[in-house]
Amino acid sequence: MIMKHTILSTADNSGVYNIFTFHLYKGFNRKVSNFGDYIKVSVRDTKPNNWLVKKTKKKALIIRTKKSSPISDGAYISYELNSAIILKKRLTPEGSEVIGPIHRSFKKKKFLASMSGVI
Repeated sequence: MIMKHTILSTADNSGVYNIFTFHLYKGFNRKVSNFGDYIKVSVRDTKPNNWLVKKTKKKALIIRTKKSSPISDGAYISYELNSAIILKKRLTPEGSEVIGPIHRSFKKKKFLASMSGVI
């Protein structure tokens, strides 16, 4: 469960280490987002001399949460870290590959099907 003011790690190779959540999409009074939801973030920590600088505002997609959530066969899935993928304007990822495990439901999304990362 991701709330406002949550600091997430990134799961792509865009050169950003940490991002800060300041807006949750799908409703103006929304308190919590789970994986598969879009959020608005600002960049906190980056590699030195990275083209994506601090305080940049971007859209992101949550792909991993610590909170366990049910899947279709009755089991529950949870991860060690809260992480997200940073997106461009047309909802394509900034990085070229995703690092770490991702749930199968993300394969059905258009932009993750075309990525070269391990899904």
